[in-house]
Amino acid sequence: MDRDGKGDRDMKRGSDGKADRGDRMERDKGDRGDKVGRGERGGRGDRGAVRGAYGRLGAPQRTEFRQSVFRRGIPRLAAGVFALSVGTAIARSYTLYDLPPDIVRIAPEYEDYRYVLVDDDIVIVDPDTYEIVDVIRG
Repeated sequence: MDRDGKGDRDMKRGSDGKADRGDRMERDKGDRGDKVGRGERGGRGDRGAVRGAYGRLGAPQRTEFRQSVFRRGIPRLAAGVFALSVGTAIARSYTLYDLPPDIVRIAPEYEDYRYVLVDDDIVIVDPDTYEIVDVIRG
């Protein structure tokens, strides 16, 4: 409380007696430090570029991509464990796997992402938010 008992000392009052929110909002932006301007991606590339990157590959590259992922032998989740839709956040209890370097060479858009296998589908996931950013259907 301020000295006259009216509360929020952080807000300046204009000549009309109303709180000046502009200064407070500008100050609050500064309080977020390095997050300002980075967006929710934490510096990762554009999600739009990630979605559909597999589909932009030629047939031989798609074959190499799928073989490289399945060759690693990671466990597959059963179909239906979560909705396979871009934007769906999956539970953090699921283990995400690094994409093999040869996949990143073929599709560099996937570099900062991880994946899980759901049945025969490759699900590309943002490791910060656990949101699905692409689904490569089997």
